[in-house]
Amino acid sequence: MVTRPRRLTRRQLLAGGATVAGALAFGPRWRATAASRSIVDEANAFLGGDLEDAGLLTGEGGLALRPLAAGARYTSVAHRLSAASHLGVHWLGSAGPAVPRFEVRTAGRQWSAWEPLVVERVGAPAAPDDVFAALRYVAGESRVQYRVALPPGSWVGRVTLALIDARPGEKAPAVRAQAAAGFTPRSRLVVPGLAVDPALVSGPRLYDPVSGSALEVVPRAAWGADESLRKDDGGYERWHEMFVPPRLLVVHHTATRNNYGEDEAAAEVRSIYAYHALVQGWWDIGYNALIDRFGNVYEGRHGRGGDLEDGSLWPESLSAGVSGGHAKHHNYGSAGVALLGESTAPGWEMDGPWGARWEALVRYSSFEAGRCFLPLLRPGAANDGSLETAVVDFLRSDDEWHEAAPRLSGHRDFEQTYCPGDPVIALLPELRRQVHASLAATSRTGVAVTAPAREGPPGAPLSWSWAPEVPDEGWSLAGYEFCVEAWFKPEEGDDLDYVDGYTNERQPRPLWGDLPASATSLTYRPSRPGQYTLHVRPLVRGARGVRRAAFAGSHTYRVPRPLRPTAP
Repeated sequence: MVTRPRRLTRRQLLAGGATVAGALAFGPRWRATAASRSIVDEANAFLGGDLEDAGLLTGEGGLALRPLAAGARYTSVAHRLSAASHLGVHWLGSAGPAVPRFEVRTAGRQWSAWEPLVVERVGAPAAPDDVFAALRYVAGESRVQYRVALPPGSWVGRVTLALIDARPGEKAPAVRAQAAAGFTPRSRLVVPGLAVDPALVSGPRLYDPVSGSALEVVPRAAWGADESLRKDDGGYERWHEMFVPPRLLVVHHTATRNNYGEDEAAAEVRSIYAYHALVQGWWDIGYNALIDRFGNVYEGRHGRGGDLEDGSLWPESLSAGVSGGHAKHHNYGSAGVALLGESTAPGWEMDGPWGARWEALVRYSSFEAGRCFLPLLRPGAANDGSLETAVVDFLRSDDEWHEAAPRLSGHRDFEQTYCPGDPVIALLPELRRQVHASLAATSRTGVAVTAPAREGPPGAPLSWSWAPEVPDEGWSLAGYEFCVEAWFKPEEGDDLDYVDGYTNERQPRPLWGDLPASATSLTYRPSRPGQYTLHVRPLVRGARGVRRAAFAGSHTYRVPRPLRPTAP
């Protein structure tokens, strides 16, 4: 069993002083950080705006904007936008059928038209009851106003305007400037087995020796990630990295602007980083990777190495299995890639399976599926050799099952959202086909893992059986590699307790063992509640020796917590 000391959760850290203080009696409140500041309207501060058939009334949660008649609306005062490149609006308000509808407009010399805000997320560690809108680009604008339509039964208790300056600065070099100067040692890409000889590796190219997958990526140092945003005053991380082998790939869009230039794309990534880390309270960016419209792949969530806690000088880039914050209850065991822009807005260029962004999405998905041995398609029931979407029964981090989750999905398959938009959803079947075709360097052989159940009590043995698929022509089965990955997530907090199947490090890696080709089953006795997943990947022999096949099989057992006794 692997044990590590418990740490404060992000919510506990926030409760200790990172949240915004109480309301002032009159006027907006201001909060400054290294990369953002916020204007907060609440309580009597709303009285400075225009109340149209709306009033400031006392309810269970205190003073709030509420409708007095049909068509009620509130328009704020004009707030200044000094030194801001992006605006993130979030609010505390009613949910369900009576949802407030927000619009904003900005002004330089004159006011723009009112435009609706796109909801990105409901709830975050820093404000679990807030609704967060997608970021808006406001560089060059000097003022902003918001207005909110209040249908019957709705209310708004607080509105926060987060002003983020993500333009290049001392701690945020532009990608082009960084590339022109050459990568510094701290931005060198390091994964196990990465060739570091300049004669072997040209530029920021990741190589995964386990699967043979490779990918060109813009690391965090190159897009200008200010790593101090992730840390407390002592230099330690607030959101500790947890590692679970991905069984799902999730595609998002960021719902931000589409008309950024190639020299502005890194600033878009930095703004999302600051919005997620500081405003929403994640302390890092939620996506594992991002892709701009020019075909550049950006490293997202921070991975292994490069911090005081592990004493490592060299950071890994795009660490395998690091859990992000992109799909509620599905983050442990998935990788999330975000397309930089709004797929349903004018200017979206990826209207089919072509172009620089599409090619980058195929490259990234092939890299991630390759190093995680994920089958995105499986043989169909028809006799014509057709392929169906591969699915898995996914055990979420809240111990609920997501039945038959597609191995490659859009965000909307896991949460109530329109992300990544219909144009991207329509391309996912072709994305699965192209990724499947890209994994032909070895035998595209998988293994079917079965079990008599999905649940088992602590102490009772768990059993799995498996059968390999027929290897591609020219290959034969040589054996298996396996890993029983077991972990427990406490009900409060984000850190996992690693039970088995991992190296004994603060930032562990899965441990794999070998089995002969004659093996067809395995039994394991769990020591405590948690998630227990068997991963099996075939080894195949070809003309050039033994290699890993393209796909692994898996099956998860849920060993539940004991029921708490109820009071008589």
